[in-house]
Amino acid sequence: KKGLVTSQVTKGCLSKLLALPVPEEDEIEALSQLLITVGEKLDSQLKQRQDDFLEQCFTKVKALSISPQLAPRPRFMLLD
Repeated sequence: KKGLVTSQVTKGCLSKLLALPVPEEDEIEALSQLLITVGEKLDSQLKQRQDDFLEQCFTKVKALSISPQLAPRPRFMLLD
């Protein structure tokens, strides 16, 4: 929240978490918390650069949120 982590580092973390075919529950929780914590600021930074990275992320998040391979709790975390 204080700008301690650059957008490139955040994008790298999100990419790694979303690259997993079926993430574990703790990885889903980390992904959700990361998006809640820095998502708004990252979105504004990327919009200035006309970067559609977050759109790609939310496409993957939406696909994971309906995946029958995930338990209900992680699916609902993604929906939030």
